[in-house]
Amino acid sequence: MAATTLAGEISNLFQLDFKPSQLVDLNTVAIIAKSLNNATGSVLPSNIVSINQSGSKPPLFMIHGGAGITFLRPGFLATLDPEQPVYLFQAKGFDGVEEPLDRVEEIASAYLRSVLEIQPRGPWNLLSFCAGGWIASEMIHQMKLEGLRPNKVILVDPGLPQALKDDYDCANGFISRRNIPVISPLATSFTRIRREFSVRAKFLARTGSFVNGLERESFAIPAVENYFVSRMKRKHLKRKSKIGSDLEDKGGAEGTEASARRHDAEAIYASDAAARTSVLLELAFRSYVPRPLSFPVDIICSSSRAEFLVDPNFPTNRLLPNRRIYISGETHEEAVTSPASASLIQSIVDSIAPNESVAKQPERGVEV
Repeated sequence: MAATTLAGEISNLFQLDFKPSQLVDLNTVAIIAKSLNNATGSVLPSNIVSINQSGSKPPLFMIHGGAGITFLRPGFLATLDPEQPVYLFQAKGFDGVEEPLDRVEEIASAYLRSVLEIQPRGPWNLLSFCAGGWIASEMIHQMKLEGLRPNKVILVDPGLPQALKDDYDCANGFISRRNIPVISPLATSFTRIRREFSVRAKFLARTGSFVNGLERESFAIPAVENYFVSRMKRKHLKRKSKIGSDLEDKGGAEGTEASARRHDAEAIYASDAAARTSVLLELAFRSYVPRPLSFPVDIICSSSRAEFLVDPNFPTNRLLPNRRIYISGETHEEAVTSPASASLIQSIVDSIAPNESVAKQPERGVEV
């Protein structure tokens, strides 16, 4: 929020389109002044943070996960090559500057346009965290329609869209979160009807509307929107507290880092704009059904999710048949934040082996 305020003051005073994301590189008064004197070059959209923009290597475009915003830890960044430029996408709308998007196809299209503005010609290296893997997948489908082809595609601990997860749970003998076996297609249909009624009853009790609040159309009802925004703000506060509490007890440099991360999280997660953006992103992922992607991808996953990636019936394996799997860390948090994962990412990006050499349908991943 402080960055947004400062950028707005600079824009008004000097009649320039100065974005908050520029403050990552323009981080002193002298550097800002020099930039304003030159007043040349393109300006990044407000939802993109540039890191080491002047590095000599082909840039790496990183896409946020389901939360919509990503804080890269100093240890993670320090492990990347000093010459590796990074462009980190945050969800549109978090800063209140732009209207949030509510369909994965629209998000992918907007991000692809930004990628091509920053790097009109390849190579294009794409990386995504968690649920953002399906934004990356959709971007590749759209690139194909334009005759474009990415260089490297890395998915870090990808999750499963809720629509596919529900179907997978039913098909594998579970009703909702209870261990009740599904014994026939009729029982599966009954499960879905029961779940639909349960959701509508919950929203009737909490908002006064007998609607499925998990569908995007219901968000237009003010009571449903208020319920979701309030719920998401509480969820953000829990996430914000966890960011700091994981490290603050250690003291020293790690404690200082945690305090800074908590401060940054408080400034962003406290706003209605951030909560509304997260809700719409959650609804977008819930309604999105990805298409199979034949393009070769590298998947870095935690050991806790690795068991699913060797299950031939798991939807991810049918959607991404041309994959190479690496295991990094035991938990999701370790997979997406650890220096070990950053080192692996850099190795994949720098690899001179063409993507076409990836095994077509590997049975198991490669442990790293």
